[in-house]
Amino acid sequence: MIEVRGTEPSPHLPPAGSGWAAATSNTIILQSASEWTIRAAVRLEAWPAEPARGGPPDSDTSTIDASFDHPEIGARGFSAPGSETDFLHLGNPGHYQLRVYRWGGDQVDTTFYANPHDTIHRTENFLLQFWPSTTARNDVGSTVETATIPGDDVHAAIRDWARGL
Repeated sequence: MIEVRGTEPSPHLPPAGSGWAAATSNTIILQSASEWTIRAAVRLEAWPAEPARGGPPDSDTSTIDASFDHPEIGARGFSAPGSETDFLHLGNPGHYQLRVYRWGGDQVDTTFYANPHDTIHRTENFLLQFWPSTTARNDVGSTVETATIPGDDVHAAIRDWARGL
């Protein structure tokens, strides 16, 4: 989940059929490709205009519209109590285009089926590139933040337990 600093995430999930990357006010929801993913490596980028393609050629790609009431955003796991990354400064509050890349789900599946107890190599990757929407040009910096949700988070045991049900 990508959320705005200092605000509560939207209480409404995107409608069914919205795809693996969808936005509600101040919140972006991302779904992993593999049900066996344990960690997500997340990279957030802010661009002043639409950037060149940034993900691997074989990655899943989605472009969505998003709006934020505050210019700082961070990533967190769905069950985490708060942001698990540093916050990225977009520039100004407002409307943004967002290109999301997702890859690594196939490797996670391969790892799981070869050894279900291997939890170290079950990381899926996400790259999110933000730029101002053409309907609202904002002064966006070129700040780039790289963040990975920690591998030793306290929620890993909860996820493992839930998967065993």
